[in-house]
Amino acid sequence: MSRKVTETEIENLLHHLGFQQVACIPGSHKAFQHGPSDAVVVLGCYPPDEQLNPAVVVGIRRLLDEKGVIDSDSFDHKLAKLSTGRSARL
Repeated sequence: MSRKVTETEIENLLHHLGFQQVACIPGSHKAFQHGPSDAVVVLGCYPPDEQLNPAVVVGIRRLLDEKGVIDSDSFDHKLAKLSTGRSARL
Protein backbone atom coordinates (compact mmCIF):
# COMPACT_ATOMS: atom_id res chain seq x y z
CA MET A 1 0.00 0.00 0.00
CA SER A 2 1.89 3.02 -1.22
CA ARG A 3 -0.75 5.42 -2.50
CA LYS A 4 -2.59 8.12 -0.59
CA VAL A 5 -6.03 7.20 0.71
CA THR A 6 -8.78 9.63 1.72
CA GLU A 7 -11.31 9.50 4.52
CA THR A 8 -14.09 9.16 1.93
CA GLU A 9 -12.42 6.18 0.23
CA ILE A 10 -12.00 4.33 3.53
CA GLU A 11 -15.59 5.05 4.58
CA ASN A 12 -16.91 3.88 1.20
CA LEU A 13 -14.89 0.68 1.42
CA LEU A 14 -16.07 0.00 4.97
CA HIS A 15 -19.71 0.46 3.96
CA HIS A 16 -19.20 -1.81 0.94
CA LEU A 17 -17.76 -4.49 3.24
CA GLY A 18 -20.84 -4.38 5.45
CA PHE A 19 -19.68 -2.03 8.20
CA GLN A 20 -22.27 0.18 9.86
CA GLN A 21 -21.48 3.51 11.48
CA VAL A 22 -22.29 2.99 15.15
CA ALA A 23 -21.01 6.22 16.69
CA CYS A 24 -20.18 9.76 15.69
CA ILE A 25 -18.79 12.33 18.08
CA PRO A 26 -18.82 15.55 16.02
CA GLY A 27 -15.34 16.99 15.71
CA SER A 28 -13.81 13.92 17.36
CA HIS A 29 -14.33 10.50 15.78
CA LYS A 30 -16.60 8.02 14.02
CA ALA A 31 -16.84 4.31 14.76
CA PHE A 32 -17.81 1.59 12.28
CA GLN A 33 -18.68 -1.99 13.23
CA HIS A 34 -18.77 -5.17 11.14
CA GLY A 35 -21.33 -7.45 12.77
CA PRO A 36 -20.22 -10.85 11.44
CA SER A 37 -16.57 -10.40 12.46
CA ASP A 38 -17.10 -8.00 15.39
CA ALA A 39 -14.39 -5.76 13.89
CA VAL A 40 -14.53 -2.09 14.90
CA VAL A 41 -12.76 0.72 13.02
CA VAL A 42 -12.50 4.15 14.61
CA LEU A 43 -11.61 7.12 12.42
CA GLY A 44 -10.89 10.66 13.45
CA CYS A 45 -13.12 13.34 11.98
CA TYR A 46 -11.11 14.35 8.95
CA PRO A 47 -12.27 16.47 6.03
CA PRO A 48 -13.72 14.03 3.43
CA ASP A 49 -10.91 14.42 0.92
CA GLU A 50 -8.04 14.68 3.39
CA GLN A 51 -5.37 12.05 2.93
CA LEU A 52 -5.09 9.75 5.90
CA ASN A 53 -1.82 9.02 7.62
CA PRO A 54 -0.44 5.86 5.97
CA ALA A 55 -0.12 4.23 9.40
CA VAL A 56 -3.89 4.56 9.89
CA VAL A 57 -4.57 2.87 6.54
CA VAL A 58 -2.09 0.07 7.28
CA GLY A 59 -3.72 -0.47 10.68
CA ILE A 60 -7.19 -0.74 9.13
CA ARG A 61 -5.88 -3.08 6.42
CA ARG A 62 -4.26 -5.33 9.03
CA LEU A 63 -7.32 -5.37 11.29
CA LEU A 64 -9.64 -6.32 8.43
CA ASP A 65 -7.26 -9.09 7.34
CA GLU A 66 -6.85 -10.46 10.89
CA LYS A 67 -10.62 -10.41 11.49
CA GLY A 68 -11.24 -12.27 8.22
CA VAL A 69 -13.22 -9.43 6.63
CA ILE A 70 -10.94 -9.03 3.58
CA ASP A 71 -7.38 -10.10 2.83
CA SER A 72 -4.66 -7.48 2.36
CA ASP A 73 -4.35 -7.93 -1.40
CA SER A 74 -8.10 -7.56 -1.93
CA PHE A 75 -8.12 -4.48 0.32
CA ASP A 76 -5.46 -2.87 -1.89
CA HIS A 77 -7.32 -3.88 -5.06
CA LYS A 78 -10.65 -2.43 -3.89
CA LEU A 79 -9.01 0.83 -2.81
CA ALA A 80 -7.35 1.09 -6.23
CA LYS A 81 -10.79 0.75 -7.84
CA LEU A 82 -12.15 3.48 -5.58
CA SER A 83 -9.39 5.85 -6.65
CA THR A 84 -10.24 5.35 -10.31
CA GLY A 85 -13.93 6.02 -9.76
CA ARG A 86 -15.10 2.45 -10.29
CA SER A 87 -16.48 2.01 -6.76
CA ALA A 88 -19.86 0.89 -8.08
CA ARG A 89 -18.27 -2.38 -9.22
CA LEU A 90 -16.45 -3.24 -5.98
